[in-house]
Amino acid sequence: MKLHGKDSSWYFLKKYLVYYTDSPDKDLADWEIKDVGGQETLITDLNEDTPYFIRMQAITPDGPGIISDEYEAKTGLKREPSQ
Repeated sequence: MKLHGKDSSWYFLKKYLVYYTDSPDKDLADWEIKDVGGQETLITDLNEDTPYFIRMQAITPDGPGIISDEYEAKTGLKREPSQ
């Protein structure tokens, strides 16, 4: 399908795959994968004060796209409730 002269398959994303790990030297097949059906997600049960490495892949009706470059994000410390 073409839209304004461009391939428009990216307009019809079915979902995203979010790959993440705290050990970037692992093979990508060994990273955790979260299947995301909407525009945003929250990854829980991560270790605090830890760098994580994230890659993403869009899935369209035409199939999976390329996997993104690696991004690094560091979790913070868990807040303790004040007494």
